[in-house]
Amino acid sequence: MISAKKLSKKFTIDSKVRYVLKDINLELDKGKMGMILGRSGAGKSTLLHLVAGLDIPDTGECWIGDDCISSLDEEQRAEKRLGKIGFVFQTYNFLASLKIRENILIPAILLGKEPLFRTNERIKALSDILGINHILNQMPSEVSGGELQRACIARAMINNPGLIVADEPTGNLDTTNRGIVVESFKKIRDEYDVTVLMVTHDEEIKDHSDHVFHLKDGTLSVIR
Repeated sequence: MISAKKLSKKFTIDSKVRYVLKDINLELDKGKMGMILGRSGAGKSTLLHLVAGLDIPDTGECWIGDDCISSLDEEQRAEKRLGKIGFVFQTYNFLASLKIRENILIPAILLGKEPLFRTNERIKALSDILGINHILNQMPSEVSGGELQRACIARAMINNPGLIVADEPTGNLDTTNRGIVVESFKKIRDEYDVTVLMVTHDEEIKDHSDHVFHLKDGTLSVIR
């Protein structure tokens, strides 16, 4: 599902070139969950952005299924992201003026490829799996952080993507809710055969993943 080959990304600061990522190779099969571990500032989010087509590498290429996303222009990448990639971030990015259900619906409305009743059926199915039916008609300010993050997973899945990318999704949560959210990713992976790539500095959750990588000094190594 994900095949990244010799990805490199550099930045120029005060006329000095700094490589954040150097010749990264990453393979993750369909229906698997992978975690990238590393300290803050190690380049984890940069790598995730390259995989998801939010940015493009200076060298190398990244494939999502049959699509070389790194070779597409900005508009094409945006189209692929909306339909084929779901995003879960540390900050929930919910619109405070909309109910949870309405926030979950937004990507489907933007994609506009199916009638609303079909999308509502998917919300029901996802909410059953994630245990968030009871919050769908509440405002974001009225629910807990753990519930919000599970709602974010539902939003990420609303367009039936093949890939979910998650950037520090447990970073703002306590121990109990960290476990619940990680288990929620596993449920989604198993139910929908979706690929999950997560970056985290939380060593305690790595055993929940199929594959674990470590990013240090711009170089990615395989732990298992």
